[in-house]
Amino acid sequence: MLRKTGLRIKTPSMAIYIEENILLEISNYQKQRQFKLESGGIIIGYYDSSESALRITNITWPQIDDICGRYRFIRKETGHQEIMDRLWEQSGYKKSYLGEWHTHNQRRPIPSLIDCNNWKNISKRQHNFNQQFFIIIGTMCSGIWMAEDRKIQKVGEWDNNGTIM
Repeated sequence: MLRKTGLRIKTPSMAIYIEENILLEISNYQKQRQFKLESGGIIIGYYDSSESALRITNITWPQIDDICGRYRFIRKETGHQEIMDRLWEQSGYKKSYLGEWHTHNQRRPIPSLIDCNNWKNISKRQHNFNQQFFIIIGTMCSGIWMAEDRKIQKVGEWDNNGTIM
């Protein structure tokens, strides 16, 4: 059974709080066992200065123009950008793009060389935050990585119940 609160992951530079609704969406996806094609989207949230934490509040799901393949997911801008813009306005211009997520048909996901190269390229672009975050959802657990200045490090991992591993 999924825990009733969000997940807090501490990094050397900050805490990351993944809200309960995101954990529930990920858990529900894992239960459906639809890993034949990779899926993905963007990660959205904001910096909560009262908790000194980055809060992940929303994710987008594959949109009509995205390419979902057996060993790849290519996110197109259409759909995701409109969702991001709407959430940005609705939040009083607080929520921002934090990174990307996608699935792997692995129990314990490991980023591929293509994943790492994409993450490095994304981290080079101008964003509202110095770090970008990347989640890979596996069949039994999920992991989160942080990229800053083209350097990537794993910052956390949790199982289907939202328990840190």
